[in-house]
This record gives sequence, C-alpha cells and structure tokens, in this order.
Amino acid sequence: MFGIGGWKQVGATFDMKRQAAIREQLYQVKVQNRLKAGVLSGNQRARLGSAGENAASEREYLFYVQKGEEEKARRVIESAGR
Repeated sequence: MFGIGGWKQVGATFDMKRQAAIREQLYQVKVQNRLKAGVLSGNQRARLGSAGENAASEREYLFYVQKGEEEKARRVIESAGR
C-alpha cells in the first residue's frame, strides 16, 4: 500500500455493503477518507470472461486516509469486519 500526497491506502473490499459500512464508521469518528472504485477494463473483461462470476464482485473499493489518521482508520476497518 503506497501513499500519494499525504494519503495512504488502508483497506480494500469487493463488497459494496461492507464499503458503505466502513465509510459510515469513518465519518462517525471524523476520519477524512477517499474512496476509489476500480473496475476491470474492457479488454481485461474480454480476456478473463464473466461466466459464473458474481457481478457484485467486479468492483474493488480502495480506502485512502490521511497518513496521520492511518492507525485510527485501521481500527475502524477491523471493527467493521466483525
């Protein structure tokens, strides 16, 4: 996980409901965060196919927080997984 401009990636999930729960908890404890949602590009999709795949798992949600709030955010993300 790398940092860009004072931001650090602290987590990732493919589950849309889990990312919503994590973001809600981060807002409640006042941790500034950014979310990046990645999707397979068209040619990756063509090469990999989609037969039998869960459509809800095609998006990956990445969580970024300010470096100074990294530990606090990690605790929130761990508690959201329970």
